[in-house]
Amino acid sequence: SMEIMPCSHIGHIYREFDRFGVDPQLQGVNIGRQLDINDGRVAHVWMDEYKKLFFKYRPMKLETLGDLTPRKELRERLQCKSFKWFLENVCRDMYIP
Repeated sequence: SMEIMPCSHIGHIYREFDRFGVDPQLQGVNIGRQLDINDGRVAHVWMDEYKKLFFKYRPMKLETLGDLTPRKELRERLQCKSFKWFLENVCRDMYIP
């Protein structure tokens, strides 16, 4: 299935098979750890001041996230709006602690 969120350029495609189990490039890789790192990279680049909430509940060292410079430059180059704007204008019904 595919879910589309208004004003979003992020999409998730839910597969009917386990891609991680069949991709030979992922053999021997700790998938859970890699997904945690990916989530941390997203939070650090896109969530602005709200990233502290993410890292409060999913603590990890910044060094483990790798070089975030290209992602931060992309965000700046695309002139993306803030995460606060997203919460106030797109995801208005989300509880914000």
